[in-house]
Amino acid sequence: MYQKKHAQILAHLSVDQVFKEICDEIEKKGKYQFPVATKKVYEDLIEAIVYQQVSIKAAKTVFGRIKEYFGGFIPPSEEMRLVPQDSLRGLGLSGRKAAYVIHIAQFFDARKLRDQDFLEMPDEEIIKLLTQIKGVGVWTVQMILIFSLGRPDVFPRLDLGIQQAMMERYQFQLDNKQRLLKMDKIASHWKPYRSYATLLLWRWKRIQMGIDY
Repeated sequence: MYQKKHAQILAHLSVDQVFKEICDEIEKKGKYQFPVATKKVYEDLIEAIVYQQVSIKAAKTVFGRIKEYFGGFIPPSEEMRLVPQDSLRGLGLSGRKAAYVIHIAQFFDARKLRDQDFLEMPDEEIIKLLTQIKGVGVWTVQMILIFSLGRPDVFPRLDLGIQQAMMERYQFQLDNKQRLLKMDKIASHWKPYRSYATLLLWRWKRIQMGIDY
């Protein structure tokens, strides 16, 4: 079933000739496997904060240190909200990021939110809800939609890597407003699989940069 779905998605995206070339180049590196949704919204939000504006290696170290501190897992929101910010800073988080982690925990605890609450919630409703948290923007929630919830039709148009890949492959250089309009027009042909197109564009971009993972 997965292979059939995989083929269906690639066939749909490959109607766009430029995207077909992108898919062909990716396939030369081996079959790309779409990630499996984690369904861990709360923990993934905290992890996203840790990964903001630092190298992957550094973020992985800090996130591992946080989980180790709490016995190998991220504590539930009702416990995390009570953790002193200085304790999180001692694990490698900046003061700002430590505050954001506490904000996430406070938000989830105050509303008694659990991961399963998001499974049937519409994308736009999730974006509207979670961007109320200080430190959590639209891009971060879009990553949650793609990687945590496996939503198929998310297009993070403000992502720098996506913008660079599309400008390079579709050969356009425009100011910000016109660029976004051009991107939206191109991406409209990828519906209802814009999340998968996004994942493939990131994969293609990494290949061009010599980052093969």
